Amino acid sequence: MFLNLVVDMASIRVRTIIAVVAGFVGILMAGHPAWAQFGPSEPDLSGSWLGLMGEDVPERAVPGPLPGDFTGLALNAAGKSLAASTSMARFTTIERQCALWPPQYLVLGPMPLKIAADTDPITGKTIAYRIGAWEDRATTVIWMDGRPHPSENAPHTKGGFETGKWQGNTLTTFTTHIKAGIIRRNGAQVSDRATLTTHYIINGDLLTILMFIDDPVYLSEPQAFSRDFRLINNANALSATGPPCIPSFEGAASDAVAHYLPGTNPMVGELKKQHGIPLEAAAGGAETMYPEYRKKLKDKYVRPEKCLSDCGPGFGPPPGVGPPGMGPPGAPPGGARGGPPGAPPGGKPPR
Repeated sequence: MFLNLVVDMASIRVRTIIAVVAGFVGILMAGHPAWAQFGPSEPDLSGSWLGLMGEDVPERAVPGPLPGDFTGLALNAAGKSLAASTSMARFTTIERQCALWPPQYLVLGPMPLKIAADTDPITGKTIAYRIGAWEDRATTVIWMDGRPHPSENAPHTKGGFETGKWQGNTLTTFTTHIKAGIIRRNGAQVSDRATLTTHYIINGDLLTILMFIDDPVYLSEPQAFSRDFRLINNANALSATGPPCIPSFEGAASDAVAHYLPGTNPMVGELKKQHGIPLEAAAGGAETMYPEYRKKLKDKYVRPEKCLSDCGPGFGPPPGVGPPGMGPPGAPPGGARGGPPGAPPGGKPPR
């Protein structure tokens, strides 16, 4: 009987401890509602992502876009004027060498991405994602904790202020407070009133970044850009940040800023000279973004007598001038870009 009494007292003590612990946990969960939600976990954006490029190599890497080629950009009249009067040589001055790449260069340039997550040590929730800096592109911070955007009068930074929220496998973000910057490496740019709506879409080991830029100053409608990345299995494949931007003397005068007065840019006609594209199309504008615009140019386009660039198996000069083997596999001479399949070097069709 004494043994039964001891067992009963022990059971009461155990039940009391369980009740106290359960009550304590309940209080903690009341203070942290996220602890009480055990739904499906969110996707994870962190990791090392390598950019995928194909025919867009000349645009994103080398040799870069042609001077005066603003096709496919939704520039308004002010945007066209600014693009045509801008000389990229201005970025050779020491004070501007590290001021070229804005947040949208994530999808415009050739760099890979190293993304890390900042987590709450108590809840384990992601507070922010950090995309490492690369040369003169600043670190991108995507705030995930629901904080509001700063006042319109707050300072603008190279990285801007970006907030995000997951919608299925897509992280949709909104960026404000960015500095004015380029949208093509030949002078086309947006103002510091521009905003970015970005969709980070994860599909297995693939990441597609789809970005829309709105700018009431230099764009007549949203400008879309996209780029694909593939996850690298080796988490240490990329460092947290890329190489730093180190200004140095590049021969530019310190008391002058390179520019063109209205109507004096000698490179504006480069696209017409090399590819026969009419000047009105090369100047850009929203209508040049859509396939229907080809119908408008049908009766105005005059094919050049001789292909001057992107003509053969390599990107750039005609075959025999530049290094071979950079074109699409199996592309016949003259058929890679500047001429029809089977055309001889120089892009001229067979006669």
